Amino acid sequence: MDADKLARLKAYMHAEDEEDGLLCSLYEAAVTYLSGAGISDTPARASLYELAAFGLTLGYYDEMRRTDQDNPRVEENPALRRIINQLKLGEPGVL
Repeated sequence: MDADKLARLKAYMHAEDEEDGLLCSLYEAAVTYLSGAGISDTPARASLYELAAFGLTLGYYDEMRRTDQDNPRVEENPALRRIINQLKLGEPGVL
């Protein structure tokens, strides 16, 4: 992720500087999720794509914090459950 995109993501999330590595990882997960869902980043839709990726990143971040603090059960983390379901659907021989 380039520095400009990271700065926009941090502004969107109101994030702190010491979390750059985590934010980049969560953003990459969001981009991978969108790709797995058949959504690609095209110049015509770049701003909408970025908003979707930023929104997913924020959702992953918030859910991670909530799960860590209030509910350590992975089964009850809807963001993680969606990712796992998408990974299962992409596996040969599943379903």
